Amino acid sequence: MDSNINIKLEVIKKVVEGVEIIVIDPESEYQEIIKMLGGKPVTINPDNFTYINPFELEEIDT
Repeated sequence: MDSNINIKLEVIKKVVEGVEIIVIDPESEYQEIIKMLGGKPVTINPDNFTYINPFELEEIDT
């Protein structure tokens, strides 16, 4: 449980620092925190056609 809290705090810290975060969350533990931080949960499952192609991710200018 403590490691989960530590990870969530680290996610918040990195977002505040301006780092873009991608969280793979099979148990939906991070949905609320992602929404709170202005992120958008993306549901990926065999019943929908949403996918992420890591080769199409754009570089972010810092």
